[in-house]
Amino acid sequence: MFIGLALAALTSTSCSNTKEVSKANNELRMKNVELQSQVDDLSRRNKELQIELERSSAVPSTLPEDIRANTPHVTAIKIDGISHVRDSDNDGRPDRLVIYLQPTDGRGRFTQLVGSVSVNAALVPADGEAQTVGRVTLNPAEVRDAYRSTITGIHYTIEVPIQLPDLPAGKGDQKLVASVAYDDGATGQRLTAERAINLK
Repeated sequence: MFIGLALAALTSTSCSNTKEVSKANNELRMKNVELQSQVDDLSRRNKELQIELERSSAVPSTLPEDIRANTPHVTAIKIDGISHVRDSDNDGRPDRLVIYLQPTDGRGRFTQLVGSVSVNAALVPADGEAQTVGRVTLNPAEVRDAYRSTITGIHYTIEVPIQLPDLPAGKGDQKLVASVAYDDGATGQRLTAERAINLK
């Protein structure tokens, strides 16, 4: 009987220790996520301040320092995952790439683009060289007109006509890669983004 009680106590202690370790691990994971988020925020903010410093040194300004320091600037662009290809003439072959572009400032918030945007679409085989199948460049006015605020969120919609070649037998594993470059009209800074787009 004594042995049974001892085993029960050990089992209870072991379960308790396991729960405590699991709880501690969960707390550490949450803390790690929070710290990574803070690092990302600080990195974006630092980049934004660097942009403002370059801008203010290049162009004299009479704006107060606190206004300049808190003026949002685009520090990153991202091609959204809902970007896709479209078969606009229903012939069974994609002929248009639709890019949803998300620009953000130093606080990770959506910020409007003021500059030009270039998009290049390339077909990338598993082995071999990439082949450009579409390209478009938007001037600042066209970029402004590409702004959208819909049920899918706030973004820029950019459509690129594409011409896909006939795929040789056994070469259907190619992927379409979209590359975007944004040239800031105020600072001259170039930001880029890239994403593989499903052809199906």
